[in-house]
Amino acid sequence: MFKFLHLIGGTTFLGIMIAAFFYITRSIKKSDRSLIHYSLKTSYFGDGIIFFIILIQFATAIKLVSAGHFALAIPWIFVAYHAFGTVVVLWISILLIKLFYLSKTDISPTVLRIFYFLNVMMILIFVIIIHDAVTQSTWFAFLFRK
Repeated sequence: MFKFLHLIGGTTFLGIMIAAFFYITRSIKKSDRSLIHYSLKTSYFGDGIIFFIILIQFATAIKLVSAGHFALAIPWIFVAYHAFGTVVVLWISILLIKLFYLSKTDISPTVLRIFYFLNVMMILIFVIIIHDAVTQSTWFAFLFRK
């Protein structure tokens, strides 16, 4: 049951994040201020769901690691915890950008580039997390060699 919640939570997080990113990006390209406003409001609803998913992800991860008698010293688990922590920090950064910069009438091109970059980084980090969980190994094993 915990593994199911963990997988559904991660998939939902990734799906909401990608959907919000593309919805906001498309509305900005159309330069319709009311559409941008609506896409931001919709993404805030998704962010509320993501907040609870983050709590579920950490709780189920702790339960899965302890139930499987794994240790945080196992490289792929260590990388997954830190990668998801990085995703959470990036998500908070994106939320702040949406709240303080994208909701303005004039959107700075620099802020828009940062918004794009952070979203792409989140997607790439999710790919790393998914790879590590499926293969139970990590691309970063070289960091754990003695």
